[in-house]
Amino acid sequence: MNQLPADSSSLTMDCDAFRTVLPAEFHRRFLVKQVRSDGRYFLTYRQPRISSNTLTNCCGSASVRAGNNYYLAGVRGEVGPQVAKVCASSIRQPTNSACSESSESLHQPQDETSNSSPAGRIIVSVEFPSICGADFSDGAGPNTNAHLLISGVLTDLLNSNSVIDTSQLLLRATEGEENSELDEDELRGDEDGAHSTARSVLTEAKIERTFAWHLHVHVVCLEYDGNPVDFSLLAAVAALENTVLPALCWDMKAKWWRQWRPTESNLAMHDPTHLENLSLLKERKLVLANRPLSVTFSHVMSQWWVVDPSREEESLGCGLSVIFLRNRWHVLRVGGPPVAASVVKQLQMQAGAIVAGADAALTKALQGAHHCVNSAAL
Repeated sequence: MNQLPADSSSLTMDCDAFRTVLPAEFHRRFLVKQVRSDGRYFLTYRQPRISSNTLTNCCGSASVRAGNNYYLAGVRGEVGPQVAKVCASSIRQPTNSACSESSESLHQPQDETSNSSPAGRIIVSVEFPSICGADFSDGAGPNTNAHLLISGVLTDLLNSNSVIDTSQLLLRATEGEENSELDEDELRGDEDGAHSTARSVLTEAKIERTFAWHLHVHVVCLEYDGNPVDFSLLAAVAALENTVLPALCWDMKAKWWRQWRPTESNLAMHDPTHLENLSLLKERKLVLANRPLSVTFSHVMSQWWVVDPSREEESLGCGLSVIFLRNRWHVLRVGGPPVAASVVKQLQMQAGAIVAGADAALTKALQGAHHCVNSAAL
């Protein structure tokens, strides 16, 4: 019987040193055998484990674990002036990341860009703190602005008319006079003038022309092991899908919005005058029209295409993300040489089953969600 050397730990040390000093050769010895260093096949995707409402002090939140990746997303609401939606929005790509001419970029169809009425918006920020271990080096070299690119891509994508009707972010009053003619100065309050109670009540039409929700989606990577686009997007979508916009009231004395507390309902029962200087807006759930999901491939050493690349595989190749939205595929490529249209089509076909699995995991996580909003930033 063969026996291990007395100092068997030296074998592990040698393997780790080989992996660190010659990563390309280390992975090549696996890839030529049609397997990856972590035991996965080329088209094996790390199944995400999604938890909803992990942060009770947010309007919506979610966490995503996949392999050694761990992402946490939270949604915070802020009331502010309406902003006009930019027409013909598209995914932001650096100048050297254009896909082949026949592949698609995320341009909205003409019938979707006509709606540019002022409304609310979604702002996504993705952070990769140093403790997560992300370095963002691929076959095209280091990319120090990767987090900005991903944040921009997700912001443009989630504000698309195909994903959300941003008019639902308008502040809609539940009561008020139909013929009130208060202007914006009156809404903010004129301390020198005395307005009657009737003129102090905000109307739904006036509120919609003045204020809207601005949803800040903060995505933080706590552990990083490759594939940032897929899991950042999945965490952001999961957080938005269980977002509940809290009940608000316009405080005539404070001249601004504040969150309506459940305890105030009991106070109003004993003191009816408590509601005289308030205009109430009910709590409501955010609804996404479509669920965007992404599948990322990496062309390792310009020879093997693998799905859901690990951190080491990313450093040895250039990535290509295939985003599925409203029965259409959109391609985002960062760095590297152009990709042939035939290759892109083949990758899209392979990504179909993977997207279905991620969509099912997200649906299952949301079905068991129980939401409780404690506070919202105003």
